[in-house]
Amino acid sequence: MIEIYDVNESFTHIKINGDIDYGKIIIDTLSVFEEGYMYSALYRSHCWDGKKHFYDILDNQIFQIPKGLVKYIEKDLHSRNKEYTYKTTTTKNIIDEDEFDEFIKSLEIPFEPYDYQRQAALDMIQDKRMVIKAATGAGKSLIIYIFCMWMLKENKRTILVVPSIGLVTQMASDFVDYGWKNKDRDLKQIGSEFKGKKDLSEKPLVLGTWQSLQYMKKSEFEIFDCILVDEGHKVRGDTLKNITNNAVNAEWKIGLTGTIPRTRVDKLQLLGTLGNVKNVINAGGLIERGLATDVDINCIYLKHSNFMVDEFYRNNNNKPKYPDEEKYLATNLVRNKKVSKILMKISQRGNTIGLFTKTAHGELILKIVIEERTGNGNFNLLHKFTPKPLKEAYEEFQKDKTKLFYVNKKLELPDRKKLLTNMTKIALDEKDRDEFIKNVKSLDDENIFFYNGSVDAETREYIRQKLETIDKDHQTPAIVIANYSVMSTGISIKNLHNVVLLSSLKAYTTIVQVIGRLLRLHKSKSRASMYDLVDIIDKVGKRGGVTQNYVQKHFYQRLEYYREEKYKIHEKEIAL
Repeated sequence: MIEIYDVNESFTHIKINGDIDYGKIIIDTLSVFEEGYMYSALYRSHCWDGKKHFYDILDNQIFQIPKGLVKYIEKDLHSRNKEYTYKTTTTKNIIDEDEFDEFIKSLEIPFEPYDYQRQAALDMIQDKRMVIKAATGAGKSLIIYIFCMWMLKENKRTILVVPSIGLVTQMASDFVDYGWKNKDRDLKQIGSEFKGKKDLSEKPLVLGTWQSLQYMKKSEFEIFDCILVDEGHKVRGDTLKNITNNAVNAEWKIGLTGTIPRTRVDKLQLLGTLGNVKNVINAGGLIERGLATDVDINCIYLKHSNFMVDEFYRNNNNKPKYPDEEKYLATNLVRNKKVSKILMKISQRGNTIGLFTKTAHGELILKIVIEERTGNGNFNLLHKFTPKPLKEAYEEFQKDKTKLFYVNKKLELPDRKKLLTNMTKIALDEKDRDEFIKNVKSLDDENIFFYNGSVDAETREYIRQKLETIDKDHQTPAIVIANYSVMSTGISIKNLHNVVLLSSLKAYTTIVQVIGRLLRLHKSKSRASMYDLVDIIDKVGKRGGVTQNYVQKHFYQRLEYYREEKYKIHEKEIAL
């Protein structure tokens, strides 16, 4: 008989007791090919089998697996009519629903939680292990808040893991907006902007990024009763998986996400680390209830000229690879000027985010947009007020005293003091120095913002709040040039009307999250629009066959998703 027993809240052992055939089945079932394994040098050199293995063999009789995969194994055992026993450490935490409703009332939240938010929080408290799937705009932060407040009431220690420093700031801000009065007493925030000792035992509720928490000792996570992972689809990364597994005493292991990965390997990691998926509400459900904005998908095909296509293929020996294509699209001035004009035109209809992959490409688009909006091309970007970039900018100014220098933040009094202090050391001529300082301008004045990983949490939060205050009928709408990785996940901007894909992307989870940015309701919009820019660089062969470029192939994968979700699709072709 097969014996299954939990060793802690992270791992379970399967003792096969001589059933070698079933041991082989476990190995086969829990060994899954990684996406793109065939391109790996390790696979090609026969140093790796291309698979991710969701088990460890402790000896010939015992397999160790992630606790969340036990139900997966049980289902398999039932299908094979095999006898087994299972000793688990998990017990359902049944609570009185009337008591729970009274507790929610006692929180004095400024508005009534929706029925699905209340039910999701209750399920999390009672069932302990799960992945909550709720579309962007469903109010996951309120679900998290209700759960965390209950756990504080029950004297349980909770750690909430988020994917970015911006979300550390935003989540804490949301909790205060919901009426939390004990933030300073009970909350420990951990991330690049929150300095000080990273003592996880200091306060009962810890909120931090996985990037900061990954360096903590394994034993430091043993104090927690609950671990929550916001944007749980990112749990497929081994770093986040290890953080979750280190919380070996956490009875509650819960992820929240709007996206469930499609690949088998990512699904198994999500299930194994956290638990089964519970569908709360999808985008269509929110829209039907009037709780989300409907989204139109506008596919704009950028048809590259025959000359541009021939030159591209010739420069890459007629066999361009994806990095070659990516570089070509990010640096081609004709293409990016057209893209920027499209972005500018779209922005006239409301606040707009343009998403890029590589920073250099984002900065190129940013410069073109600044020139288009201000009518002045005689400028440069100034990233910091530290001596080196200031000295370089001042040397440019000496050559041309009409040149402007834009900084990606609002210039507050402390910024101006720092600028003046450092420029006093660089420019000996007081009049010259003052003229240079006058030429330092803020992109904030033009409602243009640049948003990537180097932008600090305070500036990110300022940009988010600034967009919420812009009245598109009486003010110039904002343009945010942003990196996919920092803008696509978790950042909540209700007053957002358009998103433009400036670079191609393939990841299913990212495209779902990107559309999610548009779903949030705001009085200024009845519908929102996403613009998918598709570069057509078809190569016609000698025999008449057509070779499709990589980003075009990526688009057809996105198109499949748009159709599955029944979004309204519009198409237009533009010749370059």
